[in-house]
Amino acid sequence: MKLKYLNLFAILSLLLTCNELLAWDKLVWANRSSNMNDAASWNDIDGNVSTIAPSKDTLLIFSSKAAVQPVLTADLSAIGLYFVAHTNSTLPSVHSADGFGGYNYDGYNITAENGASLYLYGNQHNKGWTRDFYMASLGTNVIDAPIVFADNGSQHQAYCSGGRLILKQPLVATSNTKFLVGVNAKGRVVFGAANPDFEPSELYIQGHLEIMNKEGLIAVPKFASGCWGWGTAVNGFPSEKCCRLRNSSGEIATITAETFVLDDHDNMLFNGDPFDMSNTSLQASMRDGKPIGAGETYVIFKEITCRASGDRTLSINGDGAIINLGQFCRNTSFTNNLQINSGTYFAVTPEGLSKNYNRLHLNVYPSTLKPANLGINFDYAPDPSMDNEDDFIMHHHNRPGGFAAYEGVRRVKLLNGEMLYRSKSHAILGGDYKESISHNLSFGSPYANGTIILENDINVNQNNSGMGFVVLDGSPFVDARIEGIITNSYNDAENLNASITKYDNGVLAFDRPIYITRNSEVQGGGLLVNDKASCKFKVFENAWIGGTGTAKDLEVLTGGGIRPGEQGGEMEIAGNITLKDGAKFIIDVNSNGSVGAAKFTGSNVSLKAEGTIKLDVRAVGEITKAGRTKILDWNDAATKDTTAFNLDNYEIEFDEEVFSFIKLAAEDNAIYMTHYFNNKNPTLIFIR
Repeated sequence: MKLKYLNLFAILSLLLTCNELLAWDKLVWANRSSNMNDAASWNDIDGNVSTIAPSKDTLLIFSSKAAVQPVLTADLSAIGLYFVAHTNSTLPSVHSADGFGGYNYDGYNITAENGASLYLYGNQHNKGWTRDFYMASLGTNVIDAPIVFADNGSQHQAYCSGGRLILKQPLVATSNTKFLVGVNAKGRVVFGAANPDFEPSELYIQGHLEIMNKEGLIAVPKFASGCWGWGTAVNGFPSEKCCRLRNSSGEIATITAETFVLDDHDNMLFNGDPFDMSNTSLQASMRDGKPIGAGETYVIFKEITCRASGDRTLSINGDGAIINLGQFCRNTSFTNNLQINSGTYFAVTPEGLSKNYNRLHLNVYPSTLKPANLGINFDYAPDPSMDNEDDFIMHHHNRPGGFAAYEGVRRVKLLNGEMLYRSKSHAILGGDYKESISHNLSFGSPYANGTIILENDINVNQNNSGMGFVVLDGSPFVDARIEGIITNSYNDAENLNASITKYDNGVLAFDRPIYITRNSEVQGGGLLVNDKASCKFKVFENAWIGGTGTAKDLEVLTGGGIRPGEQGGEMEIAGNITLKDGAKFIIDVNSNGSVGAAKFTGSNVSLKAEGTIKLDVRAVGEITKAGRTKILDWNDAATKDTTAFNLDNYEIEFDEEVFSFIKLAAEDNAIYMTHYFNNKNPTLIFIR
């Protein structure tokens, strides 16, 4: 009997405790007065004018569109700020769109006077689980006041299920609390200032976090993320199944955290401007091959370690680059794999590669020219036996795959230097039923600062269709070189019509012969022919062909160009040329005195222009000398049409800050260019 009474007492105590847990006050912004500290600016939950002012025991609710903007006239404390609908139930609720284009709780710009700050207590003193910020609007709300997250010994949270919540001024959080952003939400939380005093024990990203200052996260000691298991929708918004960290500062974000822990997640994507996490170890769980990536930016990590036992795969996605300064999963004996689906993964040391295999997973639909590249800071010749470490695999070939260089010239040799075949069986370079190099090889990266060299010969034979070379534009002039021959005639006479196509904005150099018989194309960037080409090339707008070797027939469309030499030097064109209206000759003037020049040869050739020719003169380095140089020479050509050399058709383009004057002259089947430069350090002679 005594036990029964004790149990009854315990139940009553529990009920009292539960009531106490929910015993905070809820104040609703009345859009009546701007003074946020004044009780009269608020209504109670029943719509009556409030008799109490905000305190650390009140929840502040903004349930209508902003009409009167709130102002902190002094320091103000609260449990949290909610931009949501409200009911008489325990917590505010989110309802369906209100008919005005979305959740209608936006447009607030909360400011502060007299150095006032907003103090938020969140989950404090066992008064129930709640959030510091809860936003369900599709629009934007701004807190333009310093925010102090009180030391509650637990956790603070900013939840944004739609729109943007901008915390514009500095934030303060102690190492005695954690901070959570998101919780499977589609909205975006924005940190607008440098935050040297925002140092929670852990910042857990489970949504979308943006920083507008490069030091917005400078004091955070540890990051973690986890978006695994999202449904098809969150609060009525389609789920993007992705954690995101965005840098919109316009500078490289400074991150000093020791660790960035990736839980079992769907995706972690870095966006915007770059992130320097060179002090940060990326600790990846890698469940089900869940990807991370950088979208049109780059992220630098100190190293990548593996947190899980067993064999797993880390996948790289996005258009940007993940740069690993150290090891990849060398902290475990398990065979954890590296898979690049898109973008570029840079291994700065050989230990930055997987001990098992490094795969370009090109069987990812849809089939596009979006490449997946392995970047290296060392010469790379993976063992073709598949019995040793650091093996390389091209898995299928619907999309382009290849290599990029990090800091300097880096060489790649595959299969001990054997010829590579497009769509023919190789024991190593494929992963499935099509074991070969890709339909399209790719090289370079917007974040590459070196030149990659492929040493292998390449046979492009395949059903008269040929092969593409996708080259992305990095900082070097030449992004990639192929030192092997390019052919379509090795033991396959039926496929002699295969062609090649150069794509994207980078520069590719073919340093050995191109034995191609079918008309080929340069659709973007630059193609250097530094030996001999057997085929005709069509050059498209914003593309050019050049080199120090011998090209054959050329058709240059409007906006396309011929760029003889390799930033200086001579190119031979042993065939017909056709320059459409607006086609270019691009002439490089080098600081060492060399000037790009084209020599035209051949019997009974047509050197024809169908309109205006643009002469685009470019400086390579600092120009300190004037000069007169032969740039076009057709003395060794038996021509039937020389309209390409009629000076009346030429328009000259040059940088007036570099060159003061450019002059052309036609003499003896050649065109000479005289250039004068702007002397930035003139010699002054004083006469007395």
